Amino acid sequence: MKSVLIISANALGDTYLSSSALIPLKEMLGNVSVDLLTLRDCGIFTGYLGYDNVFFVERRSAAELFRIRKFLAVREYNYVFSFFPGRMNSLLVMQSLSKNKYYYKNILRVEDWYKNPQSVYFNAQKTGLAWEPPMNYLERINLLLGSAFGTDFEVKKPLFSFPVSPEKENPGEVLINFSSREESRSLDRKLVMELSEYIFRVFGRRVCILDFRNEITERPDFAVFPENYDFSGIMNRVVSSELFISVDSFLIHPAEAYGVNLLGLFGPTNPGSVLSSPKKEFIRINPLKDLKLEDVIPSVRKMLGEE
Repeated sequence: MKSVLIISANALGDTYLSSSALIPLKEMLGNVSVDLLTLRDCGIFTGYLGYDNVFFVERRSAAELFRIRKFLAVREYNYVFSFFPGRMNSLLVMQSLSKNKYYYKNILRVEDWYKNPQSVYFNAQKTGLAWEPPMNYLERINLLLGSAFGTDFEVKKPLFSFPVSPEKENPGEVLINFSSREESRSLDRKLVMELSEYIFRVFGRRVCILDFRNEITERPDFAVFPENYDFSGIMNRVVSSELFISVDSFLIHPAEAYGVNLLGLFGPTNPGSVLSSPKKEFIRINPLKDLKLEDVIPSVRKMLGEE
C-alpha cells in the first residue's frame, strides 16, 4: 500500500482546500493511505473528510517543530504534499523522509502571500511551474498533483461525511459570517448591525449572525445568534439558509461546495482565487472597512428575489 502525507499548518481554510486532493489521490493511487498533519483547531472538521489518520500541530514553536521532526523521522511516506505556503509547512515538508516531496516553499515571513507568484518545488529543486495570483486556489492543488503524476485532475472542494440537509429549519433565514482571523478580511461591526437591521426591517427575514469570537456584546432584537457552534449544526444552518453572506474566511469554501446561495464580501483577496463556481456573486472593496450598506443592498435585493 502506498502512503501519502498532506501537511497544512496554516489555517482552517487552507486545510479544507488541501483536502480537495483526497479524492484525486485515492483515484490515482488506488490502494493508498492518506494522512493529514494540521493545526489542532482544524479538528472540528477533519474527522469528516475521509483521512486514514489525522495528526495535529499543537502550536507554532521551535519546540513543536522539534517534536514533529521526531514524529516524521519514523514515518516514511511515498509522497508528501503541502499546497499552501508557510514557514511551518515548508520546514515540516523538508524534514520529512519522503523521496517525493511537492510543495510551495516559503521560509521567510511573507504577508499577503496570495499577491505573489509561487514556484512549485520537487524536493529541494524549483520546477518550471508556478501558481500565479489570478489563478484559483484549487489550481494550487492541481499543479502539485500534476507534477507528481503527470496528469490533470478534477479537483473539487470536499463535502463532509455527516448528513447535511437543505431542508429549511428556519425558512427565509439570512446568515451572516462577518469575521476572519485577519482583520483586513473582517466587516466593520457597525455595518453588520446596519445590514442585519435592514434585512429584518425591509424584507422581514430572520437574520442569524455567526459570532464565533463573541465580538458583538449587544444583542439587538432584529438578529439572533446560535446557541452553540457545533460544526455539523453550523454547516446545516449554512446549507439551509436562504442567503449566506460571508467574508473570505473558512466557511465560505464549504458553503460554495454545497451550492449555497452565497454572497461573498472581499477586501484584499481576489474573489476569483477563492470562489470556483462559474456563478459567483461577490462584492470587493479594498479596504473592506470602507464597505457601506448601500454597496451591499443591490446584491441582497437581487439574491433574496426582490428584484
